[in-house]
Amino acid sequence: MTHDVAVLIGRFQPFHRAHLHLVESALQKADRLLILLGSHRCAPDTRNPWSSDERQEMIRSALPESVQERIDFIPLRDYLYSDNLWLAEVQQKVLGATDEADRILLVGHRKDRSSYYLELFPQWDREDIAIQGDIHSTSIREAFFRGAEASEWAQHLPEGVQAFLVNY
Repeated sequence: MTHDVAVLIGRFQPFHRAHLHLVESALQKADRLLILLGSHRCAPDTRNPWSSDERQEMIRSALPESVQERIDFIPLRDYLYSDNLWLAEVQQKVLGATDEADRILLVGHRKDRSSYYLELFPQWDREDIAIQGDIHSTSIREAFFRGAEASEWAQHLPEGVQAFLVNY
């Protein structure tokens, strides 16, 4: 392990196979993983239909029990008009969950302009993880909520998340 703690920030609406790849990569590089669940306590809508608790349940359902104890979930509010408030909250929550001497690694996937936040934490090491395939939460949500056959969206999701959504 190259780091004590890895940090992964996202909405995970829903948690799909590319997200799972990020989690697995982070766990290969760090002893612990902090998953910061964005859009905490947002009113449900088509962009953010699942609560933080539901997303945590989805993520845990996709992971083997052998790694569960290495992962902590931290809810993270949205600040629509202030990157500085969001940045301060991320730093405060990560510092509150780590020790001063911990080597911290921010992991992520640079996909488009929404990934700019990966540059905002120069105090932490950063690793961009390449994602295989073309998986997008937006298209999964759209297919799921329009009632498309599971064959249209389920192959992009780990089995536990498939089961969560089928029973949703």
